Amino acid sequence: MDCAEIRKILPDYTVGGLEEHIAAHVRAHLQECESCRRELRALENTGALLAPMQATDPPRDLWPAIRSQLEPRARRKPAWRVYWKPAVAMAAAAVILLAVLLAWPVLQAPAPLTPDLPVLAMAEGTTYAETQIAAAWDQPLADEASLALAMAVIEPENAGGAIP
Repeated sequence: MDCAEIRKILPDYTVGGLEEHIAAHVRAHLQECESCRRELRALENTGALLAPMQATDPPRDLWPAIRSQLEPRARRKPAWRVYWKPAVAMAAAAVILLAVLLAWPVLQAPAPLTPDLPVLAMAEGTTYAETQIAAAWDQPLADEASLALAMAVIEPENAGGAIP
């Protein structure tokens, strides 16, 4: 047993309230541990100070007097306060459950297979490059894509990636 366990049961040991095999463990620990021996002496000194004091019996009307003071306090508590905390807890649980149920289909929806790019049909009189420039104008690399496509239209011989 370590010191923390011994100190928890040391008051019972002091008054002889432990079973013999546990008391033997305490005695063995006390032979080795000065700190716990000091704690035992302090408890014995406190017991010696309290021993001369006589225990008195409480008056017969003590509990009825205490109860008579507690009853008015219990009656003052409104009935709604008794049920307030459980009602708030149930309402919060219902709101959380409703939020989960409403969010579940959204969270379980499959991701779209294609990005949300505008789909433009080639209008009459426009080239493929012009259609792609119009489709990519709001994308993150729109400026670079527009420039590359415009250059491909203007200089088709360099469209293969060869730089002059």
